[in-house]
This record gives sequence, C-alpha cells and structure tokens, in this order.
Amino acid sequence: MIAYRQLGLFSEHPIPYFDDHIVPRDFYHHLLELQLKENDLRDVCLMRIQADGKKMGYSETVIVNAIEYFDETTEFTAMENAAMPLIVRGE
Repeated sequence: MIAYRQLGLFSEHPIPYFDDHIVPRDFYHHLLELQLKENDLRDVCLMRIQADGKKMGYSETVIVNAIEYFDETTEFTAMENAAMPLIVRGE
C-alpha cells in the first residue's frame, strides 16, 4: 500500500493522461474492480492499529492486530464486519 500511495494512486486530483485527464484513485479502483470476482465476496480483512504515547511519564506503544473473515451465516464481508461497529454508532 505504501508503494501505491507513493505512486499517487490514491490521489483524487486529476492528472494529464494523453489528450485527457484522469483521477488516479478512480483509475486504481477501475483496475481493482476488473480483478475482483463479482459473485465471490468471501474476503479477509487484516488490520494493525498502533498507538504511541506516554503513560505516567514513560513512552508506551500498544499494538492491536485484528483479523475479520467473511461470515457465511450473515453473508457479511470481512470489511462489513470490521466496519459494522462504526456504522451502528453512526460514524
């Protein structure tokens, strides 16, 4: 993902492309959609959250690794499962 970001693929600002302009993020999403199977939504969502700060004057780092999977019962994708608490809270 860092390489994609450094390439500018997440940019929402149009750039010149031959005789036209394209938005890199839109183009990136277009390429991704071509590679994803329409009927197979089974996915895995890997997340790593790191918080750095101070506790009682000492530097502290807390790391949480989380894995979400496609839910066969509800048919929620892993990303939907990961985002559901935020959606329920209206965030």
